[in-house]
Amino acid sequence: MAATLKLTLMSHVEEREHWDAPDDPHKDDPNAIDIAHLATIVGAAVGAHAVPRGAKVSVQFDRPYLDQNDPDVPALERYPPPTSLSWVLENEGNFWCHSHSATYNHLQSTHTCVSSAVAAEIGTTYAYGESHSAGRSGGANMNDATLDWASISAAAGILRMNGSVLNFYATTAESLRPYGVSNADIQQGAFFHDAAPGPLYEGAPTTMRQRPFYIDTASVWDANIDCIYPHTDQLGSIMMIPNPGRYALHALAEGRSAASEEALTIDDFKAAMTEIWTTYEQMAAHQSSITNVWYVHIQPGQINAADIGTFGAWVDSINEMMAVHTGSPKAVWKNFNEIASLYTNPSSFNW
Repeated sequence: MAATLKLTLMSHVEEREHWDAPDDPHKDDPNAIDIAHLATIVGAAVGAHAVPRGAKVSVQFDRPYLDQNDPDVPALERYPPPTSLSWVLENEGNFWCHSHSATYNHLQSTHTCVSSAVAAEIGTTYAYGESHSAGRSGGANMNDATLDWASISAAAGILRMNGSVLNFYATTAESLRPYGVSNADIQQGAFFHDAAPGPLYEGAPTTMRQRPFYIDTASVWDANIDCIYPHTDQLGSIMMIPNPGRYALHALAEGRSAASEEALTIDDFKAAMTEIWTTYEQMAAHQSSITNVWYVHIQPGQINAADIGTFGAWVDSINEMMAVHTGSPKAVWKNFNEIASLYTNPSSFNW
């Protein structure tokens, strides 16, 4: 089987977000409805006999949004499962944690909360495959230099992460930073989250952008840097999956600010397709024997009824460009749990 580029779409629900269904425990939060619509429009079939588009949405939730005991929200306005979020799972997406705190108590409680939400949305049998909360995204408490966020994450049983913020390098020796990020880069904050976990300097191997990094502790990254897949002694390490390009869909078009939350434009969607194709070409030229990935973040506030059809047409265009529904696909859609599982399964390294 020829190597294929693994594609997924992501959306983050940040720690400042709370479920918002005023006065009616059966009413969905607007963000939940929009995310559910996105998962459905990009994943489901169009028309009675059409082939499903097949795209998958991986959503990262911080605890307040899914906390049924949130003290800051009246009881009748808290998250009341099951909700429309089940559409994410029915279309083979998944839930992960999202947190800007790496303390053990916060990580474990957030993980428990998100895992409980998965069970509440689809039942404890995990009927829709790898939908459970197996990993996290977010940051760490960089004001506390003694905090080993990697060891704490491993102790909490959260061994998978997507592209990190640049500050994760703060306690790592410069010689062990896979992209060669300097302390000046961190202090400047110019790159922050794009091309996570840092800029790709000239001469850095292409493979470092498209394969995972294994992190033993916050100060020791990728000790076995020549090893694509983990040995037995790495199975307790954190696996960090980088993004091969820009971090967010609204930042893809040339000249846009990565920190902005501007409305999406057609140029953003076109730029994403260019980035997908470039990532595929890099894969084909440099590393067709390992699993590759492209993903992008979509702000919940940028998912709305007016643009939902554009997302569907965009996925149709990606499917056509990458021959997704043919006998020789250049790419396939996977949720983030599935992608992480491919990275840790030696039998999947050549496809």
